[in-house]
Amino acid sequence: MTATAPTSRIVGQAAEPVPHEAPPASGNGGATPSAEPVPEIRAAPRPFLSPVGAAFVDPAVDELSVVNAALASPPSRRSAPGGMPGARIGGRSVPRDPVAHEATHPGQGPAELTIVSWNLLRRVGASLEDVMRLIDRERPDLLLMQEATHEIDGLPERIGGHYARSPLPGRIHGVACWSPTPFRAEPAVHALQPGALVKRVCQIIELGPFAIANVHLSHGQMLNRRQLRLIAGLLPPQAAVLGDFNLVGPCMVPGFRDVGPRAPTHRMADMVPIRLDRCLARALECTEARVLPHRPSDHHPIQVRLRLAEEARPPRRRLFYR
Repeated sequence: MTATAPTSRIVGQAAEPVPHEAPPASGNGGATPSAEPVPEIRAAPRPFLSPVGAAFVDPAVDELSVVNAALASPPSRRSAPGGMPGARIGGRSVPRDPVAHEATHPGQGPAELTIVSWNLLRRVGASLEDVMRLIDRERPDLLLMQEATHEIDGLPERIGGHYARSPLPGRIHGVACWSPTPFRAEPAVHALQPGALVKRVCQIIELGPFAIANVHLSHGQMLNRRQLRLIAGLLPPQAAVLGDFNLVGPCMVPGFRDVGPRAPTHRMADMVPIRLDRCLARALECTEARVLPHRPSDHHPIQVRLRLAEEARPPRRRLFYR
């Protein structure tokens, strides 16, 4: 199914007939009952639905009831400031389910999300096929891309999922995101302080318990830090910033910790290894951070696994029985 509007639908899996088990044979000769077994129809449970989607799904709960509850409250929409057009969303349901890393409904705590960020190097770098191979190998819950061109717009048609790209003003490339499940809301596009040559924007993606900013910052070392502080003010208390920072040295953003991998992700002038691709987090725990193997771009992809920090998690309900 192809999603053509910013609001995506979730379709339950096909029902499966589950026959009742025949009762055990009686003790007088092992005769079986004469009545035919009556099939029971119930919706096939899905093991996990990523928090990028509209709801958490408990395998013990009928999926169709969860779907109906999610569709009853449609996601809100955001428009970019200053009349800037919002990100485009398209695609269809991904043909596979993401893997749950932890308990997946609020009663058992927050899920852990795997996020990959990659600067594709427009035109001469990573192709659509390279991005598809990365998704197939790493199976991210959210893929963030920088320097993505119109070629990458074909991603949901090739592998499914949901996609949004926001070009930089006056440029052929921009920031883009892909998820195997529908976005909770249309990714917001915000203008940043412009540089001397390039005007920058960032995407903000809501993931339920927290939000993610996808960035490709300016090269000026004072300007890109000012851009980070602007982005920090746009995010909720639990949030992360990922992407190509074009920044050397500490980020100096109050309240955020640099939790990304420490290994170099780029070679300046093909000689000096530096760490440009980063992850800043506020009120989130990073359980894994690594630089992925080199692919046809001048940047390595990075991967992080994030979840709510212990102090930011809502208290668990306790059930008392008499």
